[in-house]
Amino acid sequence: MIVLFQRLLKQAIDITSADWNRLSVLLDGYSWLKKNTEVQLWSQIEYKLQPEHFAGLSRFFDDMADMGLIEEAPSLTCSSPIDRSVKPGAVPADFSS
Repeated sequence: MIVLFQRLLKQAIDITSADWNRLSVLLDGYSWLKKNTEVQLWSQIEYKLQPEHFAGLSRFFDDMADMGLIEEAPSLTCSSPIDRSVKPGAVPADFSS
C-alpha cells in the first residue's frame, strides 16, 4: 500500500507540475492569494525527496515495524516508471491486491 501511495503521489506531482496555471484556476478557497503568486510558489517547491528525507522515512517505518503497526519496513525506492495510462483515482493493475 505504501508503494502504491508513493507511485500515485509521484504521478500526481508529475501531472500537476506540467501545468501549475491550470491547477491554480481549479483551486477554490484561496481568493486572497493571487493566481500568479500560487503558481510561483508551487513551481519553486522541491517535490523530490532527498537522501535525508529517505533516512527519516526509513527510521519512521522501522519504528512502526518495531511497534508492531506494520509487518516490516518497506523499500523506499521506486524502480518502475509511472503508468500515465492510469486515470486519477484508479489503481494500476499491478497494485490491485
